[in-house]
Amino acid sequence: MCQPKEKIAKITGGDMATAVFDATGNRKALESGIGYMSHGGKYILVDLSIGELTYSHPQIHAKGTTVLCSRNATMEIFQLVI
Repeated sequence: MCQPKEKIAKITGGDMATAVFDATGNRKALESGIGYMSHGGKYILVDLSIGELTYSHPQIHAKGTTVLCSRNATMEIFQLVI
């Protein structure tokens, strides 16, 4: 069975995802999402996580990452984020 990163790499021809969307609020998921992104990818975070998150600045900087954050307060806001 393929691991998620291997599966995404296979589907994208090694380029990885151009956008990663996380609405889990789970610290582990939020911190690992960067690893699924392509160069120039967008990391879209909806909802909040309790506590601090840690990212490797060289990893997100080298990829030219765009981080977009929103709090899913209403269905209209959620649709706008999508």
